[in-house]
Amino acid sequence: MAEVCFPPRERVLSTTCASLANFLGVGIGLVVPPYLNNVEITLQIEAFGGVLCFLAYILLAKNDHVQSFHAVSYSNFLLCRLKRREIAVLLLCGSAIGTSYTLIGLLEPILSLNGYNSLESGWAGLVLVLGGLTGGLLASLIVDTSHSFPHPLRLYTVLGSCTAVLQCILVDRYYLYLVCDYFLGVGILGFVPLAMRVCVVSAYPLHELVPTYMVFTFAQVFALRYTYPVLFWQEYTEWSGLWVLAACVICSFGPLFWLCRGNSGENRGETDSLLSDKPL
Repeated sequence: MAEVCFPPRERVLSTTCASLANFLGVGIGLVVPPYLNNVEITLQIEAFGGVLCFLAYILLAKNDHVQSFHAVSYSNFLLCRLKRREIAVLLLCGSAIGTSYTLIGLLEPILSLNGYNSLESGWAGLVLVLGGLTGGLLASLIVDTSHSFPHPLRLYTVLGSCTAVLQCILVDRYYLYLVCDYFLGVGILGFVPLAMRVCVVSAYPLHELVPTYMVFTFAQVFALRYTYPVLFWQEYTEWSGLWVLAACVICSFGPLFWLCRGNSGENRGETDSLLSDKPL
């Protein structure tokens, strides 16, 4: 959609808005249902909002900026890149995004172990998403001004890892936990649109649809893999599942931080090409 509706220079911001709008809908879904306390009304509101968004896209979308696909097949990409670090970047970004999916999906059962009700968990989810919105927009601003991905990426990996551990420590103190939750959202949810563009740059000159599909597929797989260990951990240890998710964040962000070291010069030219008004 970013390629179809926006010129190259605006695609980072458009990718950010599209990626974070998903989380905003999830955050609203965490807060509103406990107040309505009616499943039928909730589903009707969800369906009505979805139809409105779909109609708005049909009416407003333009295809003035479509570019042709690069003549590189999906199978050739896998064969050529399997032993290079681009595949590792895609896997690690997918793992980090999958961790954020798991956290949002399991936030209520995780926090219930600490005595939080559904309303408190919903507000915690919304705060997490608001942090993600802030982080995503900030990442877009940094990339647009610096035309460089590696340094912002390393910043977000450090912030996400530190706040993931800190929230485990502060989970019993609700208001301090909300503050930490906000900055965790900045780190792991704000990382999502940045990760999308990093994967596109890493796979250059392959068409951006292929790495985008790959990283979202990896994210779904990792989200599924992380769900059951979190639930089993809480059931058998009676410790918060946030510790498992913090370990997943560190295992995803740590190698990604290492892979991006000293990489700014290598990707800067490619990033400038992606952000320029000229076709690739």
